[in-house]
Amino acid sequence: MKWILRFARTRRPIHFNARYPGVFTEHAELPRAHTLIAPALAVIEKFAPGMPAPDRLELPQLAARRARGAQDAIGLVPVADELRKNWDPAALSAMIGLVRERRPGRAVRVFVNPANAGADSILGLKFREGVELKTFSALPELVEEYARLEAWYGTDTGLYHLAAAMGIPATVVFGPTQPWKIVMPAQPDATWVRLRVLGEEHCEVTACARPLCLEQAVASYCGRASATSLADTPPACPLRAHSRAALDAITVHENPRRQAR
Repeated sequence: MKWILRFARTRRPIHFNARYPGVFTEHAELPRAHTLIAPALAVIEKFAPGMPAPDRLELPQLAARRARGAQDAIGLVPVADELRKNWDPAALSAMIGLVRERRPGRAVRVFVNPANAGADSILGLKFREGVELKTFSALPELVEEYARLEAWYGTDTGLYHLAAAMGIPATVVFGPTQPWKIVMPAQPDATWVRLRVLGEEHCEVTACARPLCLEQAVASYCGRASATSLADTPPACPLRAHSRAALDAITVHENPRRQAR
């Protein structure tokens, strides 16, 4: 950040928090619990007071590119480059089954960046007929693939934001992270799913490699059983405070404006 300021030579450096008090002359004040876009909006408010906050994500040019073509496939994104936000093969298999039940005859494409943490667990799978693995490493090739999608299902990853911005109906299954912070309140055709016992809380156990919260949410949404047990979770996992039976219940929110915050 210091190097950016040196090259930018800005007359009024503003940061979204007070992390660099000797470098930035101004900083915004953020509440303890805030949405993903709140830091940027707080900085904008410093020089454009009263600017209305957006309540949805849209990229009209990319959405128009999708609208010009035919949508012939369903996209699944099981990997987020963070083990505690990745679906395991069983969760992916359950979601493939659900998608094929809901949208029979549609091709299913599983998108994975091979460089992401945990990608190997998906790359080695053999998929049934009609399900295709699509690897990618650059945004332009992913945009071309997304333009052909009828719907999107995945974990909490930046690839959801691209789908939403292109107007693709998207369902995000959350584990340790907070849906109200990620899914904008008036995003059309957006659905989020999470274990009910987690409420709106964020999980601080960042070293988790077997996210029962996520795998159970996928399983319950798909009407399947999860292969992960409480014994597989880290000792500090907040789910250990609940009975195994209590973990079957999920919350499903369908936008627009059906979020708790």
